[in-house]
Amino acid sequence: MEEERQMCLTTDSGANIVKAVQLNDWRRLQCFGHRLHLAIVLHLFNETILAEGVNYTQLTKDMKKPILAYLNEYSDPGTDDLLDMASLLDPCFKTTYIKNEKVDDIKARAAEEIKSADRATGRHHRHFISSPDAKGCSSSSS
Repeated sequence: MEEERQMCLTTDSGANIVKAVQLNDWRRLQCFGHRLHLAIVLHLFNETILAEGVNYTQLTKDMKKPILAYLNEYSDPGTDDLLDMASLLDPCFKTTYIKNEKVDDIKARAAEEIKSADRATGRHHRHFISSPDAKGCSSSSS
């Protein structure tokens, strides 16, 4: 494709790719799949793997804190909000990977967006935003 017709490049977050896009002054769009994977991995590190425990020694705490700070540099609030909304609407994840303090806000935003779409189209849909969280996906139906 001719460069002047290029709108943007969809990439992962590899440092070499990001740098190449910057050097060429091109517009970059993060791959949603890569970003979703990164968000889930960051959640696991923050909430379980590197989470601070009460029985950890000070050395362990001192080692985990900078690692988490470094990993969380890759977090982008706008993208995180989009991923939280996508996670909420996915029956496999729902609120599993959304920070507890953000769950109510994300549910309220999702409900408002659905109501807004209903008003715009003149339709009314039955909504399940407040339904209990799924504990996992299953291929079996009940």
